[in-house]
Amino acid sequence: TFPGTDPSADKFIKTDGSGNLSFADAGGGMMTLVTRTAITSDVGEVAFTNLEANNFHKFVFQGIDSTANSGEDFACQVSTDNGSSYITSSNYNWVYWQYYSTGNNNTTGANGSNAIYLADGFHTSGAEDALHGELNIFNVGNGQRFTTYGQSSHRADSSNKRRGTVNAGELEQDATVNAIKFFFDSGNITGSSYAFITHYKGVL
Repeated sequence: TFPGTDPSADKFIKTDGSGNLSFADAGGGMMTLVTRTAITSDVGEVAFTNLEANNFHKFVFQGIDSTANSGEDFACQVSTDNGSSYITSSNYNWVYWQYYSTGNNNTTGANGSNAIYLADGFHTSGAEDALHGELNIFNVGNGQRFTTYGQSSHRADSSNKRRGTVNAGELEQDATVNAIKFFFDSGNITGSSYAFITHYKGVL
């Protein structure tokens, strides 16, 4: 039997050991799909609003490329008014480490930046060359310092056929963050049948 509990999102079916079933809240650590955004045409940015407080959020990137292809950087900014405006002041700190398939590497970072930068060196167009990876964000909606950690891979050019990147960033102020947007510092995000950003949330 199913007691009169609505089988809403984020529930699972449990048993009491006597054959009785009921809906219950999922336990901590569960990842829940929030939305999958297909990027089918060129856009300046992709935004996610209504980020639920006291969860960590994961964004998985598939086929993200720039229309400019002249060395663009992939970045994000956050909002405290659910996407009506985004923080663009020099309050972001970030660092990333990249390793190239030619055997080179570089470590790049900035304090007092206008965004958190996630990866650089987009010179080659095409779905198989684009960025694939993920970004995890923390301290969402609770008035604390917003932080990020992520990793990705993309093709830079004919010499650097594969770049692996690990990145970290923060907003250097206490804030109640409830939205985030992703963009390139030059050009648009290329639309294709392979380009997606998928948003998950997890219980802390």
